[in-house]
Amino acid sequence: MKNSKLIFLLCTFFCLNCFAQENDFLEIKKDTISKKEKYNIKHTIGIQANRLLNQVGLFEASVNSFENPYLLTYARRSDKNNWEFSLGIGGDFVSFKSTEPEVNTADVEIDTRLGMAKRYLISKRIEILLGIDAIYKYDGFKSTTVSENSATTQTSVVNETENTFGGGLRLGFDVNIYKNILLGSEVLYYFKHTQSKFRTTSEFIGGGVTLVDSYSKSSSSSFNLNVPSVIFLKFRF
Repeated sequence: MKNSKLIFLLCTFFCLNCFAQENDFLEIKKDTISKKEKYNIKHTIGIQANRLLNQVGLFEASVNSFENPYLLTYARRSDKNNWEFSLGIGGDFVSFKSTEPEVNTADVEIDTRLGMAKRYLISKRIEILLGIDAIYKYDGFKSTTVSENSATTQTSVVNETENTFGGGLRLGFDVNIYKNILLGSEVLYYFKHTQSKFRTTSEFIGGGVTLVDSYSKSSSSSFNLNVPSVIFLKFRF
C-alpha cells in the first residue's frame, strides 16, 4: 500500500513537471515567434520599366528624356516602424568612332543616391512613402580628333568632367498589382551643386611641334523638381 502511494506521488510529480516544462517551452516559442514578427525585415528591388522597355524596343522615348536617372533601386524596411533604408543607381555610356578625320569619343554617366524613407499604407494595395536622399553624379566626356594634311598633323583632345552633389525630398507611390509585385513612381525635389572642369589640348606636328593647352573650371547650383515620368517594377521578398 505504501509502495502504491509512493508510486502514485512520483507519477503525479513527474506529470506536473512535464506539464510545467511544456508550458515554459511554449512560452519561449511564443516569445521567439513574436520577436520574429516584431522585427520582420522586407526587401524590395525595383527596375525602371521605361528604360527596360526602351532597350527591347517597346518604348519609343529616348533614354536621355527620362528625368529620373536611377535604373535600379533597393530598399530594406522593418515592419516594426515602416522606416526603410534605400539605394539607387543608374548610368549611361555612349561611344563614337569615325575616320577621315579620325574621331574617338566616350561619354560616361553614373548616378547614385542614398536615403531614408517612411512608408504609409493608404489602402490594401496602395502605399506612399516620404523620404530624404543624398545624391552624387559623375559625368565624364573625352574626345580625341586626329586630322592630317600635306604639311601638318593635328591631334586635339577634349576632356570635360562634372561632379554633382546634393540632396532633397522624395515622395513615392506604390501599387500592389499581384502578391509581392508592385508598380511605383516618385516625385523628386533635389538641390544640386555641380563642379565642372574643361580642358583642351592640341598638338601640331609639322615643321616643329606646337602644343596648345587650355583649362577652365566652373560651378553652379540649382533646385530641380522631377515629376513622376518613370515607372518602377518592384519585387518584394
